[in-house]
Amino acid sequence: MDILLSGTNAFCKYLNIDPPRIPSPDGKRIGTQPIQTTQDTMAWQCHAAKRQSSAGEMIDVIVVEARSR
Repeated sequence: MDILLSGTNAFCKYLNIDPPRIPSPDGKRIGTQPIQTTQDTMAWQCHAAKRQSSAGEMIDVIVVEARSR
């Protein structure tokens, strides 16, 4: 089984990386191609954000969700 990790722009900026983007057949939607979980591939979407806790301190939040879009 293959595992496909897809990071949002916010996640990539948080990690300070510029990974390759999924190519687009028409060349117009680079990096916005759909990803799907199939019987051979499990797809995950990763997102990062900074939030303020109830105590007033800034915390980093990493969210990972099973993805099929």
